Amino acid sequence: MAGRTTLHISRWVSGSPQQVWDAYVTPEQFVRFFAPDGLSIPIESVCLEPWPGGRWECTMVFDETGEKHPNIGVFTEVDPPNGFTGFEPAVGLTSVQRFTPDQKGTLIEITQHDVPLEFAVPEVPLHFNTCFDKLESLFAEPENKVVVSTRIAASAERLWEFVGDVNLPSRFSAELVRAEWEGEPGVGSVIRGHMNLNGREWDTESVVIDWRPNEGFMWSVYGPDHPVAEWGFRITPLGDDVLLVMHARLGPARSGLSAAIEAQPDKRDQIIAHRMATWRSNMLATIGGVKDLAEAG
Repeated sequence: MAGRTTLHISRWVSGSPQQVWDAYVTPEQFVRFFAPDGLSIPIESVCLEPWPGGRWECTMVFDETGEKHPNIGVFTEVDPPNGFTGFEPAVGLTSVQRFTPDQKGTLIEITQHDVPLEFAVPEVPLHFNTCFDKLESLFAEPENKVVVSTRIAASAERLWEFVGDVNLPSRFSAELVRAEWEGEPGVGSVIRGHMNLNGREWDTESVVIDWRPNEGFMWSVYGPDHPVAEWGFRITPLGDDVLLVMHARLGPARSGLSAAIEAQPDKRDQIIAHRMATWRSNMLATIGGVKDLAEAG
C-alpha cells in the first residue's frame, strides 16, 4: 500500500505469557502500562472484548494539555495466552501481537502492517519501551526477583562481545571475584563462579540453560532441577539501539540465605530485602559497565 510501511517491535519481560495476556485484556491492568510516558488512559474509556469481532477501545490523554486521542479497533484473531491480532479501521493498520515463552519470561513481538509513514517515526520503539517498562512493573516480585535494563547505542553483535564474556561482570560487581567456563560455552555447560562478600568466600557451579549469541543467555546456580538462583541477560532491538535486560530470581532451593532466615525468622523480610538490594546494586553496576564498554569508540 502506497505511503505505508511495516513496523517490528520486541521486548523481553519477566512475566509469563498468561500474565502478559491478562495485562492486555484486563482494563485495570491495561491502563497501568499501555500509555507511553506523558499520557494516561482513563479506565472508563477502555473496552476490551478479546474474541474475534470484539471491540478494542481506549482514549489516550496528554497529561499536560488534556488533549484526547481515541483508539478504536477490533480483535480479528485471538489465541490466549499466545497473542492476538487487531485492526484499526480509522488508520487501516493491522497489529499482530505474539507472546512467546523465553528465559522463564516472555518475548513480546509486535508487527504492525500498513502503518502510515507519518506514524512510523524513529521514536515509536522508544515509546513502546516506556510502556513495556510499566508492564514489567506489574510482574514485580520484590521478595525474590530483580530486573534491571539499559538502552545501549550499539549493535547486538557488539554488545554480545561483552555480554557473552562470563568473567566480565567481575570487573563491576562487588561480589563476583571471577568466573570461568568448564568446557565450551553452550546449553548444558558449566560456569564456575568465585565469590566474596564482606570477607565471606564461596564458589558456585552454574549450568547454562539458554545460550543464543547476540540475543542472550541464562544460567541456573547448581543446576535447573533445584536452582539456588537463576540469572540471565536478554538483548532486544530498540530502534537503532538495543536494550540490555539483566534479570535474577532467588530460589527455590535452599541457600545461605535460608540459614540466615531460620536463625532470625523475625527478620525474614529485612534479610531478603537486603540481599535483593545487593543484587540490584551489582546488576546495575554490571549493565552500566557493559554499556560504557559497548559504546566506547
